[in-house]
Amino acid sequence: MTNKKKRIAKRLGASALAVATLASGLSFGAASANAASSTTAMPGESRVTLDPNDLESGRWGKMFGLAPAFPRENPTAPTKYVFASVAGKNSATNIGPSAVTIEGSAEAAERNAGLISLPEPGKWQRLMVRKDLNAKATCLRFTKEYNEVGRKYYAEGCDIGAGGAEQLFTTTFDGKIVPFGAPDVHIVGVKQIMTPDGLGAGDFVVGKGAPLDLPWDGKPIGDQTKLDGAVSFASSVDARATVSGATEANGRVEVRRGSAVVGSGAADASGNYSISVDAPNRGGDDKLTVALVVDGADKKTIEVTAAYGAGVEITDPTNEQNVSGQYTVRGTAQAGASVTLQMNGGEARPVTVTANGQWSQEVTLPMGERTITATQKSKGANTTTSSVTVNPGETEVELTAAGRFDAEDATKPAVAYGAAPTGSSVVLRNSVGQEIGRTVAAGDAYEIAIDPTKVTSGVNTFSVIIEGAPESKSFTLNYGQPAADVVVTKPAKNGTVAPGVVEFAGTGQAGSKIVVRGSVREVASATVGANGAWSAANPAGMPLSNGKYDLYFDQIGKGGLKSTVRHAFTIGETAPIVSPHTVTSPAAGAVVETLTPEFRGAGHEGATITVRGSSRVVATGTVQNGQWVAKVNADAPLAPGSYNLYVDQSIRGTVVGTIRAEFTVSNEAFRQLTLSAPAQGENVTTVRPTFVGTATPGAEIRVGSSRKTVATATVEDDGTWRATPDFDLARGGSYPGLEVKQTTKSGKTSTVSSTFTVDRNAQ
Repeated sequence: MTNKKKRIAKRLGASALAVATLASGLSFGAASANAASSTTAMPGESRVTLDPNDLESGRWGKMFGLAPAFPRENPTAPTKYVFASVAGKNSATNIGPSAVTIEGSAEAAERNAGLISLPEPGKWQRLMVRKDLNAKATCLRFTKEYNEVGRKYYAEGCDIGAGGAEQLFTTTFDGKIVPFGAPDVHIVGVKQIMTPDGLGAGDFVVGKGAPLDLPWDGKPIGDQTKLDGAVSFASSVDARATVSGATEANGRVEVRRGSAVVGSGAADASGNYSISVDAPNRGGDDKLTVALVVDGADKKTIEVTAAYGAGVEITDPTNEQNVSGQYTVRGTAQAGASVTLQMNGGEARPVTVTANGQWSQEVTLPMGERTITATQKSKGANTTTSSVTVNPGETEVELTAAGRFDAEDATKPAVAYGAAPTGSSVVLRNSVGQEIGRTVAAGDAYEIAIDPTKVTSGVNTFSVIIEGAPESKSFTLNYGQPAADVVVTKPAKNGTVAPGVVEFAGTGQAGSKIVVRGSVREVASATVGANGAWSAANPAGMPLSNGKYDLYFDQIGKGGLKSTVRHAFTIGETAPIVSPHTVTSPAAGAVVETLTPEFRGAGHEGATITVRGSSRVVATGTVQNGQWVAKVNADAPLAPGSYNLYVDQSIRGTVVGTIRAEFTVSNEAFRQLTLSAPAQGENVTTVRPTFVGTATPGAEIRVGSSRKTVATATVEDDGTWRATPDFDLARGGSYPGLEVKQTTKSGKTSTVSSTFTVDRNAQ
């Protein structure tokens, strides 16, 4: 740097580079790498660079034409328009040299015009005049107290050391000439000083009105290129932010974060554009540059701000804090965002964010090291995370699981038991993953009664998991072969008995309990003998009054497994003759290959047929022409397993008979194919993503296109499947509409599609 340029930098100083204001809305690039370079922020987010090594634009042209003339004293508004000639002849009077001369005609203004050098947009440079290219250039300076720009009194050349920042200006893309010392004003006209020839000379006047509209070198001052933009967000947190605005028709627009392009597109024929941008995946304001690109170079740029709002943060507990038991995890997030909470990478549990950006979630924290992670997806598809580790370095009790039947009364519900960390939430699930019980461990142990309605005869598989942890333990319990149906032989079905003590008798599974009951109270009970017979009577103190009865006869077997029949009879009067009903399909003991079987049979004309289990109705129908049909609704399919359902025949709302429908739904019964991972549209972070879903047990799964297989799998007995490619997918690749197909052993097929992308940084 020359000594003169060093003096320039020193004289301008930090105060001269303060934030200024300019309503142009333009963004002017970065500062020079020179140590004395600096960038000044102007109003409307414009930025102007000062580089002592680049103080002259070298752009020379003529400026003349009709200009507004302001009075010499108090020049706040123009009084007339005059023919102005910039850098023309100097006045011969004692008023000194001038920047502008007033001519008598347009021809004279053009003839007498000299040359003026305008600074470049985005740069603080000298505003200079000269008579012609052979004449010495002279700097104009800004005099703030007079609101004028002119030559230094009787001075030639440029004296930046004396004039300092007064000799620096910039031009804007919308045609303003702005002084460094007052970036909120610009040249608006000329100040007329009368001379003896009746015409006059003058300087430029600055103000906040319309900018001086004299052409320079035959063109308007500045670049009139249009480019504006603003950021908007959709209501869905899955939708990316959009930068929209107007520019040149069909112009290419790029949106950048720093130097990285995060969105691009072309304007339409009207110049309107709308571009979706990738989220920064961090909280706060995101500064973006919008550029109009022509022939690979930026023609114009502006800056916009995408206000993504706060990222998610866990505020309690703090990192490395020692906590256990029931605990409320608290934090902050962006209002309206979707937030989930995980422990040790386990199940992601959604939490609710309040209107003031607060959230909390009650969790069970066992002893031992745990990592708690909160993940937020907020507007603009912006994802942020926050993690804390509690109880660092601590170990915990290892989870174990087993099951047992009651040693004294095997008909009581079985119990799942084992070891688990004190305070942990222990969850019991059946073989298809349904939760059937839970408890909080105490004394490093737990017990959970197994709901008999959630199990079947035979061997049942159970799993136990600590809520929030990925590892599970499993065990089995054998509930024995399906029990023989309870049969009521006394009273006769639909028969009539005398009032008072009623004797009940029948057959059932040896060792089972028989409970005779109505809808609200128990009437009698008995235990099935070794010979399969049972008998009971209602207590003498609980006589049954005259009337019709349709009682439940529950047979309770091992582990509380229960089957029920209904038996109708009348006390004190003759029961009406009703055509008994039958079940012809499925046949007794049949194996059906569908989760929605159709039941058929015969019955009493007009009667209602109800096919049900112990807890819900499976299907209904009406007897017509002596026949009935009842089909299982597809919205509530049966699960694979053995069934011994009740089939009730009702007349005018009264059950007049109940029989059983015994069949088995094949474990390989057709199930619709589902795909749970990758999620539709997901950006996966591994080059070998695992496809996960459910389908028909034993079916073959193929993932791929018509030409290439990506992954295969066989559906497990529980209906779940997982398929992982045996080769790497392309990083940054897009896989739209990938076919996922199941083919059952019987040849039946169904398909779903999978659309996802592989992150460019996928591992």
